Amino acid sequence: PWTMDTPSDHIQPRITTDTIEFGSSFLVYVTFTVMDGSKYRIYFSRSLDRGLTWSTPTDVSGGSLATTWLPRPDIAYGRAGLFIAFVKPGFTGSVFANQVWVTKSEDYGFSWLTPDQLTTSEDNQYHPAVAAAHDRNSVLVVYTRDYATDSDLNCAYSTDGGSAWFTSGVLLSGDDEGYADVEASPDVDGPGWFHVAYHRTIDASRGIWYTRSATSDPSGWVSPSHIRVDESVRISSAFPRPVIAVDPTDSATAAACVAWTDVRTGTFSAYFAREWPIFTVGFESGNTSAWSTTVGGP
Repeated sequence: PWTMDTPSDHIQPRITTDTIEFGSSFLVYVTFTVMDGSKYRIYFSRSLDRGLTWSTPTDVSGGSLATTWLPRPDIAYGRAGLFIAFVKPGFTGSVFANQVWVTKSEDYGFSWLTPDQLTTSEDNQYHPAVAAAHDRNSVLVVYTRDYATDSDLNCAYSTDGGSAWFTSGVLLSGDDEGYADVEASPDVDGPGWFHVAYHRTIDASRGIWYTRSATSDPSGWVSPSHIRVDESVRISSAFPRPVIAVDPTDSATAAACVAWTDVRTGTFSAYFAREWPIFTVGFESGNTSAWSTTVGGP
């Protein structure tokens, strides 16, 4: 394995590529958190030779105000460019508090624009996830907003590649929702989608849930479906965040797959479920599809 030879801690890595559906050069991009004294900054590196060598890491945090709270960045590539979402302090109008930011590269990671601050609340906001559409300039950032009584999933999105952001969206509220992951599927024989998997707690019962929105209009979301494969499942509270994957070349015949950590066996185990049946016209008209009852084991 390749490592960065520096004295600082490098943690929370996230990776993406400009894969075949973009007709690009198969570059590999990684973002990660770096301990800088008592604070954390967000760095970026890329490989031009499919991972054999890597560029010198670049600080993409956008100036000072590094956070003392351990952030987990996310990275995505789409038609509009390369995007990194992260957390650092920002001005709310009266005080500085941890906010969600996003930065963009229009030249495959060679240079980065000044980050945009997407949130301005005095509530804690954290764990952003970002996805960029394949066939249009839509970009979605989903994040957790923590209130005094519960947490909700909020989102910000752009339909013009990040020039303007719609930032007041509450994606899901009412229970403890958070720790989302998001992926985009392309417009192939059907609409492109932003797929979101997230953690939800209802009456002390933890679960993994799923929803999606068309990349053409990220303001509307289908009714969430519960990936309930075993009524006795207890999702891990120590590792609550799921991950989601979709076929990047075919939105019409591929279903989403979600993996998570739970403790049904008494130890931490990794499980997954796939959406089944695959996409249908009925689902696209507003019905939710079922999830497989066959779940991968540890």
